Amino acid sequence: MKKVILVDGNNLLFRSYFATAYTGNTMRNSKGFPTNGLYGLVNMLNKIIREEKPEYMLVAFDKGKTFRHEKYLDYKGGRNETPDDLKKQFSVAKKLVPLMGIKCFEIDNYEADDIIGTYSKMALIDPEFETTIVSSDKDLLQLINEETEVKLLKQKDYIRMNEETFIDTYGIKPIRMIDLKGLMGDASDNIPGVKGIGEKTALKLLQEYDSLENVYDNIDNIKGATKQKLIDGKESAFMSKDIATIYNEVPVTYSLEELKYDGPDVNGLREMYSDLEFYSFLKDFKEEEKKEELSLNNTEYLKGIWPVKSYKEISSPFGQRIHPITGKQSFHKGIDIPAPQDTDILSCDDGIISFSGVMNGYGNVIKIKHFDGKETLYAHNNSNVVEEGDVVKAGQVIAKVGTTGNSTGNHLHFETIINNENINPINVVN
Repeated sequence: MKKVILVDGNNLLFRSYFATAYTGNTMRNSKGFPTNGLYGLVNMLNKIIREEKPEYMLVAFDKGKTFRHEKYLDYKGGRNETPDDLKKQFSVAKKLVPLMGIKCFEIDNYEADDIIGTYSKMALIDPEFETTIVSSDKDLLQLINEETEVKLLKQKDYIRMNEETFIDTYGIKPIRMIDLKGLMGDASDNIPGVKGIGEKTALKLLQEYDSLENVYDNIDNIKGATKQKLIDGKESAFMSKDIATIYNEVPVTYSLEELKYDGPDVNGLREMYSDLEFYSFLKDFKEEEKKEELSLNNTEYLKGIWPVKSYKEISSPFGQRIHPITGKQSFHKGIDIPAPQDTDILSCDDGIISFSGVMNGYGNVIKIKHFDGKETLYAHNNSNVVEEGDVVKAGQVIAKVGTTGNSTGNHLHFETIINNENINPINVVN
């Protein structure tokens, strides 16, 4: 089965922007262009790609007013005006997404939801495809079927909703989300529903009568104030249901097969990231390129070189030890290698500097993330000669041995970490 990831681009860009903007922290590049929404969008799309490993992918965007505004003039009325800093980022987002290797689509008169609904329907018809929709917008839950699930984003996590989990949660079929909106309305889109009918009552009615039409066919079986509210709000209920229904026959440009994800345009994306000053993403490129180089060379780098040339003695071994100053028994995470002050400290392997600075209890520290997956730490340095983000080679000088006082003597403290666990460094260096 071919998996298509359908992403609500408007939803992700809004979430990314407001995640930082509400604190007054709007990222800008040196030209003054706002970038916080774009930065968050790239982060989220990269995360989706890592987690979902898509074969096919599309990001859909809104494009101005839609047919719903023609049917209902107050559709989405009352919303705050989109901030100018966010508006500016949409045009860049629509250039950025294709450079990430992802198809991007918008069309006059339709919302992103309608584009996603159309591709969801196409996948339902085509036996080779299934879809996962990514958004925090519950409107899209109506599209859940045997071939479509929704990854519903939350503030810190997500809920994966399929037919079974939806019915367990709401007690109705996914398509009945439109009937639910018809009854209870949707304040976020200014859809009125039936005045006085909330979610609890609306769900109870649909759990009993299944659809909005069947609720009204059985109006005489409904008692009390609820019946009168339904009678008074009938026209509004059916109008609201119509407005809430996602249209699934948008004249889209791409076939499902044309949504194939083939990875980023590295050169174009590097240029875009440079212009936006997304240096952390540029650093990721360096790491990926080095991994690819190592892979092409079919090289294994698990065994690195000794980090202090000509000094092989170990004064404090890895594991349990008696601390030379306190006399207390403790677990020593690495090894201590005595050497004169200002002796060169060498990177044991190729990698990227992930930290260069001062750490409590360690003094001057360098941490390196190596391309084979291990990490190394070099501590008690006199001076660091590399910076965070630098790419280093095996044997390259990264720092100088420092002084730690007469009691312990000048030495390098050296640690090796694999899969977040400290291991004995002598097992991975020669």
